[in-house]
Amino acid sequence: MIRVDKKVLKKIPVKDYINAAEVLNTLNSERYYLVNAYQHEEILVLDLYNNKNELGFRIFHTLGDWIVLEGNKWRKSGIERLFYYWPRYTLIAGKESMEVMRKYLKTENDPIEKLVELQEEIRKRRLAIVHKKEMDEIDTYMEHVKPIPEDFYKWIDDEVMKESRYIIYQYRKAKLMKGRCTHCESDVMVSGAKHNVKGKCPSCNSVITFKASGKFSLANDKGRARLVQSYPGGAVVREFSIWYRHENFSGGPRVDKSKNEYHRKIITDEYKIFHYGTFKSTDQVRWNNGALFDSYESPIYPGNIQEELKGTRFQYSGLWEMINSDAQFRPEDYLNTYLKGSAIEYLAKLGLHKLALAAIVQINGDGYYMYERTRWPKINLHGKTPTEVLGIGKYNFNRAVKLSASLNMLKILQLSESENLHIQDEHLLEIESRYSDRYSHQYEDFFRVAKLSTVHQVLKYTKDINFGDYMDYIDMAEKLNWNMRDRFVQFPRHFKEAHDQASALLDIKIQAAHNRSIAEFFKANSEKFNFDSEKYLIRLPMSAKEIAREGKVLHHCVGSYIERVASGERLILFIREKDKPHDPLYTMELEPETYMLIQVRGLNNAGVPKMVKTMISKHQVRLNKNKKKKATTAA
Repeated sequence: MIRVDKKVLKKIPVKDYINAAEVLNTLNSERYYLVNAYQHEEILVLDLYNNKNELGFRIFHTLGDWIVLEGNKWRKSGIERLFYYWPRYTLIAGKESMEVMRKYLKTENDPIEKLVELQEEIRKRRLAIVHKKEMDEIDTYMEHVKPIPEDFYKWIDDEVMKESRYIIYQYRKAKLMKGRCTHCESDVMVSGAKHNVKGKCPSCNSVITFKASGKFSLANDKGRARLVQSYPGGAVVREFSIWYRHENFSGGPRVDKSKNEYHRKIITDEYKIFHYGTFKSTDQVRWNNGALFDSYESPIYPGNIQEELKGTRFQYSGLWEMINSDAQFRPEDYLNTYLKGSAIEYLAKLGLHKLALAAIVQINGDGYYMYERTRWPKINLHGKTPTEVLGIGKYNFNRAVKLSASLNMLKILQLSESENLHIQDEHLLEIESRYSDRYSHQYEDFFRVAKLSTVHQVLKYTKDINFGDYMDYIDMAEKLNWNMRDRFVQFPRHFKEAHDQASALLDIKIQAAHNRSIAEFFKANSEKFNFDSEKYLIRLPMSAKEIAREGKVLHHCVGSYIERVASGERLILFIREKDKPHDPLYTMELEPETYMLIQVRGLNNAGVPKMVKTMISKHQVRLNKNKKKKATTAA
């Protein structure tokens, strides 16, 4: 920006100018600004007036920078970005202003266009300075990245892309056929080859896929790989994209192999991500800040892990053990988790790789919501001992290690301890596999009923019935106050009949309770709420059945309000014709505390006629009057 105090710029006097409104109004357009240009010391000042003779903008310009004052607000916008309608907004300048600008800008051409060009050059210089600062900072990070290990690309060939090996053969009706191995690039003779069938190369002994030359033209095989290396203060994880392109030409097969690094993730006290590609709006291809895209798990180079991490903060992290397991994970997430809770090392080194993966999810993002919502056990990554980490005793901890426990298994072990129930290993595995519906909390439900009998009995009884239906039955039985210690109650011989009977009895019990509440409210409040006019009446419902019928006849949802009406959460009134007091006509809802009208609904949610609206208004007036009278009496 201009290296002059903005207070000083503001004090530059506005030079007198002709009446801008007179000039602009002759052009019959609001999208014009008149420019008054003059030089103040080393600064070119442009005062821009609109057709109302108002000073809209002041532009303070040098050959190397500019700044705009709009009212009392400073802006950095260039001329072409200053107006919403540019270039439909037009700047007009008188002869004197044009000469001032030409002289300052040293041009014989249109000075306003020259000014736009100058601002674009200045903007590019500004941006280049910003870009250089950012690139220099990135390069500082890149300086500490080590060379790629010598055998890294061989590992990619032998492990990551081992399926991308073919023998392309010339089919003929003969015992031996000519072919060429794309891996060892040897000409070979093969027998019994079939298109797209696996086999072995006679030369390099690699597992290959046979491709008949007449049926094969192109194979694009893609893969990804990660390399972990030490880095000052931590580690760097490097991600590679691999592409093997096999083509069958008349002169023989050809293989193009590309291995490109596209991400570097530096894990120290800060977590920095870089991607390789075009740098912003420039034409430079280099390292950039930020991720190119969200990358998924890929094979991790194991060859140098222990040596690389020796002497670093990750030396004892357990990353080596995780890489040598069957677990699929991103090493950057693992190392980030280790920095936030080093106890993940216990899980990796004790073979509890499923729990280590759960801990990674717990720390690194979306999975956290799942843990909160579903009440799954959180792994205490700050625990000082393995048993503290998992929240279970030593006996169950040893079982967890023996069974390579998952998060489901951990929850079962924690629940068994809290309920003081011993569960055999085979039952643990059965419970884990059968009741793993995480959103229904079926493990808690299982232990809730197992406490009343035995684990074995519950497993046996629920083997052939839906567990959710069984828990519905248990819930209904408890609400009906049945003896839950009775074996015939807990495990009825004919489950469906018992379930349906409990449901019917509970409906009767609930309906009776709702009827009592609604009838008691009617008896105590009918005088307050009941109201009539010459043709219509308003009254409270007398039973739950009456509310249900109201909704059914008028085809609206008041029937779903029964429970809330019974509890006092909703206040429902019926509007009837006086000579048909039991025939549903309109249904009205008031706010239970203030008696404010919420809604009135007729058949199929239809509105109400003017006469009914008038009666409702009178009803509201009476309710409010009685309410105020009661409040005054109480005072």
